[in-house]
Amino acid sequence: MNMKKMMLALVALFTMSVAAMAQNDNGQRRMDPKEMAKAQADRMADRYGLNDEQAAKVEALNVEFAGKLRPQGGPRRGGGQRPQGPRPEAGNGQHVDGQTGATAPNREEMEARRKEMQANQEAYREGLKAIMTEEQFAKYEEDMKRMQEQRGRRGGQRRGPRGE
Repeated sequence: MNMKKMMLALVALFTMSVAAMAQNDNGQRRMDPKEMAKAQADRMADRYGLNDEQAAKVEALNVEFAGKLRPQGGPRRGGGQRPQGPRPEAGNGQHVDGQTGATAPNREEMEARRKEMQANQEAYREGLKAIMTEEQFAKYEEDMKRMQEQRGRRGGQRRGPRGE
């Protein structure tokens, strides 16, 4: 009887550890960039009516631009709460992240990152334009415009006082 309990406990522990390893900090499953590129290409193929050749090219484009189209590092928007009070400084006028200890980028670095991201987005867009038909690309552009408008409407809204 005691051996059964120990085995059950080990199985439960193993199951929990496997589940924990398959999740990132936000409780979501981590995906390999190639898996993400394939999944995105499949969604785009369904949404825009891409043929197999187009879908393969879009997947390759997605792999090429994996990690280049979104800012890297730190939690995504809404991922955590900022501690209350003044932000600590690194001594050179830059602020320090209270959780990681990393210094925040200054305005010039942020502007350089923004420009690089915009250039990557434009290159990705041009890549899609070369792969898709005019009708498919027009539908893609329409979807992107709608998403930006939705983000803009949500961006100014706050859900409550800071810290809640």
